[in-house]
Order: sequence, then structure tokens, then C-alpha cells
Amino acid sequence: MNVDDVMSFITAARLVLQTDLELEITFGRPVAGSGGGDFAGDVSGIIDFEGGITGSLVLALPASTAQKIAGRLRGEPIGLHQLEISEVLGSLLAGIRSEVETRLALRDVHVGRPSIVIGPGHRVRPAEGSSCVCIPLECRLGRLRLEVALESMPAAAC
Repeated sequence: MNVDDVMSFITAARLVLQTDLELEITFGRPVAGSGGGDFAGDVSGIIDFEGGITGSLVLALPASTAQKIAGRLRGEPIGLHQLEISEVLGSLLAGIRSEVETRLALRDVHVGRPSIVIGPGHRVRPAEGSSCVCIPLECRLGRLRLEVALESMPAAAC
């Protein structure tokens, strides 16, 4: 796993989260592997990418944090209704997607449209054979988890 590739995703997420939410986001110590310990998400935003780099970025949130973030973005309290959460958090993920595309423009990477999974206590598993890094995040609205999974690329033949 290339550290510079992972940092492209972390930097993109940090920039968008802090700018859009107008909050200080504290990034914890990255941990190799998926799952994030006892943290299971109720809302997960997923961005897949392929090409020069293949894998996924997942932003996982507990329901309470998702509601607070969506409420902050919308400017009013919001319930955990699938359509509302998807619309509001979808715009946040679209910003992260755009920032990732900009950072990887020279790498021939296709960044897919974000998708959102809503369901109590779920986990998004990376593709088999992927290397995953989990980064815990904290802000005054709650905790989140960023997961970056990169698939191994076979070495080019000589």
C-alpha cells in the first residue's frame, strides 16, 4: 500500500469535512485492517475508484453523528429518514469525490459516484485481497471512521 495514495484520500476527506462542516476534525491514529474495533456504522458513504488505483473510501457514522452532521449541513434538525440523510450526506460525499478526483487527476483513476448505506450496526467489507487503513475521526458532533481500502495491483510483466 502506497502511503502517498492513502494520504490523497485522507487529505481530501479532511479538507471537505472541515470546510463544509466548519468544524475542527481530529484525525486519530491510522490502524491497518478493517473493522475499526467496536465501531459499527449506521450510515456509511462509499466511494469506489478504479484504474491507476483501485479500491474504496468509506465514511462510517453512527446514527446520532449522521443526524447532527446532516442537520448542520441543512441548517435545521433532521431525522434519520433515508431520503433526507442520503440527500444531505450525498452532497458531502460528492465534495470528497470531487477533491479525490482533483488530487488523482494525473493517475488515470476513475472515481465512482458516492453511494450511501443506511442500516443499524453494519460494516462495509473491503474487496478480498485489499489492504485497508481505518482512521478514527472526532468532532464536536460525534465520532466517525474513515476507511481506505486499496487493492493490490499485479506487477507489470517485463
